Amino acid sequence: MSKYRHWAVLASVGALASACELGLEERACSVSAGGEGACMEGWSCCEDNICRRDCADTGEPDETGEPGGGQLGTSPHDDDPPPTPVRVEVGPGGGEVVFDEASLRIPEGALAALTPIELGVVTTAPLALPSGEQASRFYFVAPVDTSFALPATLEVPVDAAPSQFMMVLELSPAGWRMMEEARYNSQPESETGTVSWTTQRGGIFVVLAVAHRASMALAIGDTPYTYGCDEGGRGAVGVGDPNGGVGPSFSTQNTSANAPECPWPATEPGLWLDVIFRNFVASDGLPLGSWDLAAPESILPLRVRFIASVEEELPVGAQRPYQYYDSTTPVEGADGPIPDVTYQGFYQSPLASGSVRVSRLPTVENTGYSTEAEFHGRAPSLYQISLSNVTLGATAEGFPNSDEPYPPTLNVASASLVHAF
Repeated sequence: MSKYRHWAVLASVGALASACELGLEERACSVSAGGEGACMEGWSCCEDNICRRDCADTGEPDETGEPGGGQLGTSPHDDDPPPTPVRVEVGPGGGEVVFDEASLRIPEGALAALTPIELGVVTTAPLALPSGEQASRFYFVAPVDTSFALPATLEVPVDAAPSQFMMVLELSPAGWRMMEEARYNSQPESETGTVSWTTQRGGIFVVLAVAHRASMALAIGDTPYTYGCDEGGRGAVGVGDPNGGVGPSFSTQNTSANAPECPWPATEPGLWLDVIFRNFVASDGLPLGSWDLAAPESILPLRVRFIASVEEELPVGAQRPYQYYDSTTPVEGADGPIPDVTYQGFYQSPLASGSVRVSRLPTVENTGYSTEAEFHGRAPSLYQISLSNVTLGATAEGFPNSDEPYPPTLNVASASLVHAF
């Protein structure tokens, strides 16, 4: 499978809703069924079974290199001609539509009357996908305005191993929407399998192997820095804390060495961001929600730390200047700054301000891997940790650089880390 590198402008896996007002005008139809009726007035049902204003606008780059419509990267099936969609009349008693290796199972009572239901694939995406690898074709269930009174089950083959986190996306008026409660089904004597989920309407669907994309935008003094990387598919790596705790870590040093497609100039400062969580029950996963770093008494112990360092080659014998920034003050007797909770009997004033939000991504059940999850005997989950307007204070840890001293505070305008736990 090929990476969708030209979609790297999307900041994170969580950026699924597009500002584009595309909606469902470019939606599935059926040429074989004379599908103009499935398209809005003024739109045509094109040969790839998509409604468009202009069938010549296929989303392929024009002479300027800009795509004319929906962007679509390399699919595992790009060299294969799409099979003809399958159309079946399904009534109140239910039925099944089988297309190639995909199927749509409609239960009894889902339809009130005999209805022509079609299952097939489209060859171009009506809207750019988030960062990741396409694990399936773009499947459509038509007519798109079909409504099932009871959930129908759609099952499609995927070209991705279950060790990769996957998500099912449905095209909605606001953009790609993440589907809940999808499941990976292994196939005997095969390295890949199928993904199944339920839907109560027609539409366009795709399975995506998630890219663990991480990014950060910050300022050291008056100088802004921006960095993002899929980290060679690894995403933000896990990090431990001397005082206990786990969380994601993202740095230019790690990615430059391990992911050559994400270089960082050696003349620029090294950037290293950690987000550490403590005092949560591992079987419950990372604590979800939003917290104000300036009010740690109201949150679970949460620590944000940052290291800025000089990366350029230094004279022999010279020490590399660096500076630690942290969201908490040191506690006497502890090895470095540590966040505290009110029931411990004392409260430490923070060095930080800003907000941190943690959300769990609705990945396909039975996909993905995490060493921490395996250690704790729980199914792995994929989390997005977002930082907004976070200010961190310098600590006593650091090597002074009299020529170019680091500022007393550091501002992280935004950061997005995807972490498996």
